[in-house]
Amino acid sequence: MVIKYGTTRVCFLIGNYCIKLPCFKWQWTHGLLGLINNTNEYKWSKLKNKNLAKCYFKSWGGFVLIMERCRMLNNTEWNTINYNKFITESMDIGNLPIENKKDSFGITKNGKIVAIDYH
Repeated sequence: MVIKYGTTRVCFLIGNYCIKLPCFKWQWTHGLLGLINNTNEYKWSKLKNKNLAKCYFKSWGGFVLIMERCRMLNNTEWNTINYNKFITESMDIGNLPIENKKDSFGITKNGKIVAIDYH
């Protein structure tokens, strides 16, 4: 198991899954945003856009989100992404809040680059 901390959530990487929980470590309000971010990612994922990591489960209130685990990008892979094209291709489901940074993307087991942080 690997544990990764973000500003609003903590991720537990276990096997093929990424389990996201709200993170109250920094501030109470960050944890509340983590609940909202989990809920939003689940909602976006259900629209089945090919550019988003799949979400499998969200608990009531967004306290737990389970999604597919993706491998983080290396610098070479990150440099191949055309961010504007990626966002444009994802616009069929709305204006997704995907940050233009390496940590927002990952690679699925099938080798597809997807957004892993799209709250």
